[in-house]
Amino acid sequence: MLARLANAIEIVRDSELDALYPASFCGWVELMSKNGEPLHAYQANPSGSAENPARMAAIRDKFRALTADVLAPAQAEVLIDAFGKLTTTPVRHILAAAESVA
Repeated sequence: MLARLANAIEIVRDSELDALYPASFCGWVELMSKNGEPLHAYQANPSGSAENPARMAAIRDKFRALTADVLAPAQAEVLIDAFGKLTTTPVRHILAAAESVA
């Protein structure tokens, strides 16, 4: 069933959406219902985008929950902070933060 679904997916480039990038990392999806009716959904700032801070909070909460058995809360916060600064923090600082929680 999964292979059938994958084969039914068509990816198309949309020049109108391209024009909005990088200010907006948007997209749309269109599905055909069983009765042949097209269903269309647009998302301006999907989960994981910089403009969707609620999603980032959910990711941090999930990290805390998944590491609760192996990291103290303060250790988890050190790593969350380090990974939150990936674009501005030298990797050696992130590795040092990881070593400090081990």
